[in-house]
Amino acid sequence: MESQYSYTAGRGSSRKESSDHEDIEHSSHRSSGYSSSGGSGSAAPHTSSQAGYDDGEEEIDLQILLSDMWKGMKKFWWIVLLLSFLLADIAFVGSLIIFKPEYVATATFTISTHGTQKTSVGDIANYTYDYSSSTASQMAKTFPYILQSDLMQEIIAQEMGVNEVNGEITADATDNTNLFTVIVTSDNAMDAYEILESIIANYHKVADYVIGDTQVNILTSPTIPEEPDNANDYLRNTVIAFLAGVLLGCGIIFLYAITRNTIRREEEMKEKLNMTCLGTVPQVTFKKRRKTINQEVTIVNRNSGAAFQESIRALRTRIIRRMGDSGKVLVVTSTLPGEGKTTVSLNVAISMAQRDKQVILVDCDLRNPSIAERLPAEAGTEMFGLKEVFGGEKTVEESLRFMKDEGGFYLLAGREPMDNPVAAMGSGRMKQILDKLCEQFDYVILDTPPCGIIADAAAVASYADTAVYVVKQDYAPVYRIMEGIQSLAESGVKMLGCVLNGAESGLGGYGHNYGYGYGGYGKYGKYGSYGKYGQGGYGYGYGGKRYGDE
Repeated sequence: MESQYSYTAGRGSSRKESSDHEDIEHSSHRSSGYSSSGGSGSAAPHTSSQAGYDDGEEEIDLQILLSDMWKGMKKFWWIVLLLSFLLADIAFVGSLIIFKPEYVATATFTISTHGTQKTSVGDIANYTYDYSSSTASQMAKTFPYILQSDLMQEIIAQEMGVNEVNGEITADATDNTNLFTVIVTSDNAMDAYEILESIIANYHKVADYVIGDTQVNILTSPTIPEEPDNANDYLRNTVIAFLAGVLLGCGIIFLYAITRNTIRREEEMKEKLNMTCLGTVPQVTFKKRRKTINQEVTIVNRNSGAAFQESIRALRTRIIRRMGDSGKVLVVTSTLPGEGKTTVSLNVAISMAQRDKQVILVDCDLRNPSIAERLPAEAGTEMFGLKEVFGGEKTVEESLRFMKDEGGFYLLAGREPMDNPVAAMGSGRMKQILDKLCEQFDYVILDTPPCGIIADAAAVASYADTAVYVVKQDYAPVYRIMEGIQSLAESGVKMLGCVLNGAESGLGGYGHNYGYGYGGYGKYGKYGSYGKYGQGGYGYGYGGKRYGDE
């Protein structure tokens, strides 16, 4: 098997510089519209002095905030509805239970004080009642206190035969007149009427002690109120509570949006991670109704779209240029499952092979091998990988497969998982395998497990020359990404930079516009369970397979 591919090592090297230069110029006009900064990335923590914000910071922040709120609304819309209906139900039930009707009875009358006047016959005094502005002013001040006094309350309660007056008594005096309006409010219509009648009948008993003998002249007689003055508007209260629930739910989504800290744009790679962005790979979506089409997310599948294919070609060119003479072994990893590292490594391998490079892709994710499952194989063909090589069942030469229809690269990938492979991955045997592959191939691409989950990637990276870190747009928290990069950098591998994967356009995609008219960008879901390796507490699955996820 070794003789089968050894003669092609280094093939196509004469075209390298011209082809790479052509692709770089080509991608600068047709790709995502971004340009990556020079130099290799660093895993050093980001400081505020490195941020380099420009004058457009406020506009960008507002756009990101709106995008995050839109994503939050799509994710937590049920919370908004739940709060809205919950508050509406509470308001409706509360209106039935808490509502207290208020019946109002009123009467308007004048009050006059008496005066003494002698007649022409004898000294018999004839009493008359008169009115003056000074008297009116005095009564206006004292009248409310008289009605609300304890003495008046006791007289009314005694007359009605109750222990306590069931109502509120208020009075309104017209300025500079002896015209008064008494208002009685009660939750019982008859009580309001009887309290008012008692006030009119017994007012003088209290007033005589304060302003002397008085006479009450009724202008508007009290009547029994027929309807409560505060009609219960159940619909209005319910609608108000529903809208309050909507506002509360939107407030929760707003808090969710402003507290999120993920990577959304290429420039945030430098600002937050102090890493070079090698390129942006758009999401790829296949229409659900078209189940008969090829849905493999690879550049050899035309259904993946022009934007995806172009982004991979641009990424390949930048990786080759940055690797230079640094070596041949490239590690591709990510922080968490579901960020698309396998999609990136697979397509970069295919793209390199299309440029006449001898490339081998090695599936180093021995806990969850997935590359072999994603690529078609001839009927009855078995796939062998590192598990079989480490176990002595197969040699490296016997395990290699040439993927002619998938771009012409070689594959070392099995289907069976391996328990606790970290010891084997960091052993001298792994180094021997890589050294042998480097003798035969231009590039050796290692697809490793997420380095934010387990230590396998760091173990493999210690024998690699360079590394590419895949970051899915708006997915992993920044602190988790920095932890993964730091873990990888501690192995001593040279960090080429990051890839922003699964980028979306439109409101939910932070304003990216790729300029290609194919129907939408893909969906990268999560893996299954990784709990059996002791990392299930992070809340990210690892195990299930779906195109574009790995």
